[in-house]
Amino acid sequence: MTLKVTLTHAKYRNPALEIHRDNPLICALPEKIESGRLRQLLTSVPQIISSNELNKSDRIHMTRQLRKAVIPTMPYVEFNNALYEIIVAGYEQRNPLDPKVIQWSYEIANPDIDIKLLVNSNQTTVNSNDTTTENLYVTGLSGVGKTKLKNAVLSLIFPTVVLHSREDFDETQIVYLCIDMPHDGSRVTLLHNLIEAIDKSLVGIEKTNYLATVKPKSGRGASIGALQTFLYSLCA
Repeated sequence: MTLKVTLTHAKYRNPALEIHRDNPLICALPEKIESGRLRQLLTSVPQIISSNELNKSDRIHMTRQLRKAVIPTMPYVEFNNALYEIIVAGYEQRNPLDPKVIQWSYEIANPDIDIKLLVNSNQTTVNSNDTTTENLYVTGLSGVGKTKLKNAVLSLIFPTVVLHSREDFDETQIVYLCIDMPHDGSRVTLLHNLIEAIDKSLVGIEKTNYLATVKPKSGRGASIGALQTFLYSLCA
């Protein structure tokens, strides 16, 4: 299932933590929904009509509607809380109004500056000393509802894209990208999928075709290193 891209104009809130207040990327995120309200919003039970007058075929089709039911359990709440915290944490050291972050963004996007040099000088982490990125791993048997959980939370809680219109910040904020892992584990395909997801997120905002610039037109395409550098630039 492909999630629909949702677009909203920034509505700024006043976070409780001072470290978050001057960061437009954090202030533009909606408040985290409390668990009780989250369950109410996510609950979806298809209407099942009386089957007394239905033939066998119609009863089968009606019964299949139960597959669309969403009864949010505790994993929904835990996933929502963890995802919200990860997104906020990712923005804490990347305030676009911070002069150090502005310099970092220009250097990351500059094709003449080697990414390896930035990594070795710790500039790719801006002001953070963490060696690993915040992450969340959801696992379970096939068919237990992992994809339904992820899609339900993402489509309800977070807009895909936020448009800023402040005097000091008028950029486009892509909150998340949702992509499929290539079945063969190909790194090149994974990078292509990420770049294509950026193109799809910007439809209606900018006319971009970043994927076409890196896909091979004839002969050999861009190397993995070149694709990674290009993706760094896009994300910055």
